[in-house]
Amino acid sequence: MEKENLIPSFEEYVNEQKLAEKEELETNKDKKEEKVVEEKEVTDKESFKEYVFAILKKQHGDDFDEKKAQKMVDDLAKEVDGDDWGEVVGKVQNG
Repeated sequence: MEKENLIPSFEEYVNEQKLAEKEELETNKDKKEEKVVEEKEVTDKESFKEYVFAILKKQHGDDFDEKKAQKMVDDLAKEVDGDDWGEVVGKVQNG
């Protein structure tokens, strides 16, 4: 009866470490993508741009067009009355 080798070889250990590092990078990438400006955090044009871009990237994926998105941000930002970004955020959500 052969004994099962419970100690991994160096190659197995390295492969396991590489896999763990890859999984960690993917997890951190997902967390970074999740850190999107929420509608309540839209307080100026820059945060509005981040919000719009995140939504459009999620909706359109590879078809996302940065120039069109920027035009949308610029056009909607002109409609903001004072510091009330809620109305234009609503237009983005509905449209």
